[in-house]
Amino acid sequence: VKLCLSIGVYQQMPEWMSKWMVEFTPSVLLRRQVERISEIVCHDDALLLEEGHDMNNCQLLTCQEVNDACLMRGLRVSIHDSDLVRRECLTNHLKMIAAVKRKMRAPINDGFKLFTVHLAPLRYHLKVINKATRTAAQGE
Repeated sequence: VKLCLSIGVYQQMPEWMSKWMVEFTPSVLLRRQVERISEIVCHDDALLLEEGHDMNNCQLLTCQEVNDACLMRGLRVSIHDSDLVRRECLTNHLKMIAAVKRKMRAPINDGFKLFTVHLAPLRYHLKVINKATRTAAQGE
């Protein structure tokens, strides 16, 4: 359920309604939605990597394209973040995907597609843990 909310299943609805919809949608349908989104994200990542956006900090993309790409991937960016922050976040995502693809040396499979949509929530969770650890270390 949290993954569905993180990657934006029902994102076109108000937040309270999307949470409600995800809670009461049968898991088979949610699984299909996650698979569909992971397929789209994986394909889009491949196109962006092919065009070299991981190497040029996504500078050739418009602001709207960067916003859409961040939203589709569930990257934690705010409307208050600068365009540079969003581009950096998307570039980091693409660099991580490229590194994993190089290590895999195998065709893209369903596991990789699911990894792709789990990557943003995992990164955010690790960021929160690191911040809490630093805060606790400073307080000691």
